[in-house]
Amino acid sequence: MNEIAYVCGLDVVETTTGRNGYPQNLKQAARLATQIVGIIEDLNEVLENEQSYFDERSEEWQCGEKGDEFQDRLYALEEFKDALDNAVYDINEVVGE
Repeated sequence: MNEIAYVCGLDVVETTTGRNGYPQNLKQAARLATQIVGIIEDLNEVLENEQSYFDERSEEWQCGEKGDEFQDRLYALEEFKDALDNAVYDINEVVGE
């Protein structure tokens, strides 16, 4: 049996229902959420290492142009990680996990 799902009210996606009646795309979404969690864990490690690197630099370096640029990149990575956290939450809400 085929079902039509509307994604974000913009795009129509045809889904295939598996043997247990659970749409295959939802199973794929649940697997994707699990993979994203692994990426988030890796990003947490990178952020921790990068923060340590920043903290070990001199105050002059931290307050200088290089330190500012470094912090901007850290903030961007943190925002990216937060967006991934939100994506996992949203996927789990849709999938029901």
